[in-house]
Amino acid sequence: MADLVAIVPSRGRRHAVAEVVAAFSETCTANTILMFACDRDDPKIGEYHSEVERLAVLSAHKDQHRPEPESTVRPQLQCMDEQPPLPG
Repeated sequence: MADLVAIVPSRGRRHAVAEVVAAFSETCTANTILMFACDRDDPKIGEYHSEVERLAVLSAHKDQHRPEPESTVRPQLQCMDEQPPLPG
């Protein structure tokens, strides 16, 4: 379970994803989910998916090799026009 969820709005700035993940990884002291929020019609949506997936795999790999990870940063992607499932 995450201690912190940071929502990072983005449109057409896929290049900034790795920089944000690196900054959070270097400074976070909590288990953190970085939720990159984008629009489904963002022309860079495919690039976002690829970059976030790549960084999530790298983050998980780093965590496996630390003896006792103090904190983790897990990047995720959510399109803002997607509706979450209703409970029940």
